[in-house]
Parts: sequence; structure tokens; C-alpha cells
Amino acid sequence: MKEIKAQIVLVGGSSSLTMAKKTCELCGKKPHVVIFPTARADAPEIIEETCGFYSKFAESVDVIKLIAESPEIDKLKQRIEKADLIYIPGGATANIKEAWAKYGVDKYVLEAICKEDKVIVGSSAGAMVLSYSCVEVDCGNEYAGGYEVIPAFFSPHYQLPDWKGFDKFLENNTEPKLAFSAGDDAGVLFTPDGKYYTFFGEEGNSVWRFVYDESFAKWQRKEFPHGDDTDITVSAEGA
Repeated sequence: MKEIKAQIVLVGGSSSLTMAKKTCELCGKKPHVVIFPTARADAPEIIEETCGFYSKFAESVDVIKLIAESPEIDKLKQRIEKADLIYIPGGATANIKEAWAKYGVDKYVLEAICKEDKVIVGSSAGAMVLSYSCVEVDCGNEYAGGYEVIPAFFSPHYQLPDWKGFDKFLENNTEPKLAFSAGDDAGVLFTPDGKYYTFFGEEGNSVWRFVYDESFAKWQRKEFPHGDDTDITVSAEGA
């Protein structure tokens, strides 16, 4: 794909008012928000929750349903292009990949990522599909490729023991040599200049960074506990 110009936030799961407020603030104005509840099959409860959060900080909110409804295809691109912020909540990654391909949404979202002044937020499954990994079987037991927007692997819900299967996945996958995981309501902000920052909500969970050390042929893991957002970009020295 072309050069990334959008700011992208990968969240470990769940939502909060704090996370909605902070992601809207990245836009530098009250944004027009587009929400894709595709991963949850357009379930009313996820629409109510996410609209409830984002409507408090957005200029307007547009929910695009690809499973519960059949949207007008000729208007989809226009609706996506209008977005200042695109939010992709969690659920099943297969739902995203299948429905997005059916309607060409994958192409339009990837185009939006290459435009300045856009913010893309993915939570859980929505975050994984933007990285090099996504779960096809629940609880992190089986991984498949995402859209590879962010040049790193990503796994959500890492505060839960069932999702520690990501460690095993990394043992057999070493390219790219960077990975992140996050607990619920915690995440990683990727900026167009290639930097990564912790991006915390209000639930108190951590972010983890994994760097593959070729000299020892193993992944080095570092935890970043909940606190102030900080630069966690790997320096030239590997710190």
C-alpha cells in the first residue's frame, strides 16, 4: 500500500469514554466519526455502546452496517471519505474480512489510511486486522494474516491468560521483528513518522512490546504499565 499518513490506534479491547475522548482529540477538532460494527455482525448492543461514547465528543456519527443491512454500494466510498475518524470495534475477524471484501470497504479504508488528517481506531479484532496478525479462533489460539497496515504483529486482551497463546505464535513467526499486545482499554498509537506510543484509557491495563533479537534468536518482551502515554519506539540501539 501507499505511505501511511493517518494516525492509527490499536486497542486491546473494550471501550471507554476516556478512549473515545482521546481518539477524537487526535483529530484536532470535533470529528465526523464512522463506525463499522462488522466484527459483531452489526449487533445493536455494540452500536449503542460505541455511539454512546463517540457521540459525546464527535460532530456526528455514521454507523455503516454491512451484515444486518445491504448498504448502497455507490455511496459507501463517499461515507468513508467523509470520516475524520474511523472506528472498528471487536468481534470476529472473519466477519470483517468477508464483509469488507464483499462491499469493497477494505479498499476504501486502506485508501483513507493513506490520507492526512485521518484517525483510524481498531479495537480487538478491529486492531488485529490492521496489523500482521488476527485471530480466527477465539482466545488467541489460531492466528491468520491481517491487512498488514501496521508493520508489526498485534494481539488484544493480553491481560487474560487465555490470550497468552500469542507468545507461542511469535515463536514461529519472526517477520516482522516487532509485535505489540495490550490489555482491554489500553493500546498503541502509530504515527505517520513511524513512531509508536502507549495510549491508555481508564481500565488500568498494560501495553507490551516484543522485539525479536536475532543474536539470541528470541523475542524480548517489555511491559509498559498503565500511566502517562509515552514513546515506545524501538531506537537504533534497540532500547
